[in-house]
Amino acid sequence: MLRFFIVVGDPSGDRYGALLMKSMKEQYPDCSFDGIGGSLMEEEGLKSIIPLETMSVVGFWEVLKRYTVLNDILQRSKALLKTQRYDAFIPIDYPGFNLRLASFAKSIGTPVYYYIAPQLWAWGKNRAKKLANAVDELFVIFPFEVPFFQQFSINTTFVGHPLLDFPEYTSTNQLQRVKDIALFPGSRKQEIQRHLGLLVTTAKILKKQLPDYTFSFAQRPSLPLESFPEITQSKVPFQFKSSKELQTTSAAGLVKTGTTTLESFLLGLPFVMYYKTSTISYHISKRLITLPYIALPNIIANEPIIHERIQSEAVPVLMAIDILQILEIHNSEKYIAEQQRMKALLTSPKGAAKTVADLILSRLSKR
Repeated sequence: MLRFFIVVGDPSGDRYGALLMKSMKEQYPDCSFDGIGGSLMEEEGLKSIIPLETMSVVGFWEVLKRYTVLNDILQRSKALLKTQRYDAFIPIDYPGFNLRLASFAKSIGTPVYYYIAPQLWAWGKNRAKKLANAVDELFVIFPFEVPFFQQFSINTTFVGHPLLDFPEYTSTNQLQRVKDIALFPGSRKQEIQRHLGLLVTTAKILKKQLPDYTFSFAQRPSLPLESFPEITQSKVPFQFKSSKELQTTSAAGLVKTGTTTLESFLLGLPFVMYYKTSTISYHISKRLITLPYIALPNIIANEPIIHERIQSEAVPVLMAIDILQILEIHNSEKYIAEQQRMKALLTSPKGAAKTVADLILSRLSKR
């Protein structure tokens, strides 16, 4: 029986991890998984050592404040890797934690197959040597990552983007869009707390200009937004809908940076990307990030397809103006053409999860 240790750090990773586990079990039904993941991975049989929510923290300062907790989880994970002797460690994204654990796994002879590479091309070229020494193979989801990582002698394979494993992202059907503005504050509590006031105030401004529009937050079942005072005490009557409903039917949106920007783009939502973090985290990030964009669609296309509002520019008045401009001048035909071009770039013949499953299992069979 094959035994794997697998770690993700957020809801997106949980989704991708679950599909990878399912693909691996299709070939080896009795393989088992320990590690860290959410409800979707647990449904596929993962024995998670802690709740996924414990890992959901972003930003340099924010991670530092929770160092003791995260370090304890790291030590527990190392102990399991050492005593259980898994056939492979599969880190998925979440580089701050997974790079450390990958280095340890490699040092004790456990094969490491890293799925969804750390975005060192954006902020961490100086960590490439550490990554090269920590992995047996790197499975990347953007084509431009292959030459970037290969220059550091890292065994790198493009596998396609896992979003395209889900039929809603490959469909060409366009649903009727309604007079609703979608609001995405993020998936982590700290992001939500930082962004809610910004989104509520922007909605108040827009409501005066768009009285016949509704305003809807993306639901978070594990963290109900209805309980936050910024929403309950607001005079704007907010609605709560699933992310997919908002992305496929809303007229426009305000979307926090991250995977949600690519999801929203592929599902056809016209939107503005925004982000605010702590002052310390922002200045550290600004020194490290060398790319001209931070929205994934812009990075992949290498041009500003999506308008970005970051830190001091992420203010309600400017974001409200952006939404009004989208509603007035959005070119749906051009947007659809850009979508199709990006889908073609990110798609692999068998799909990302099946490709990664096949590669890991074939590599192990040769060891």
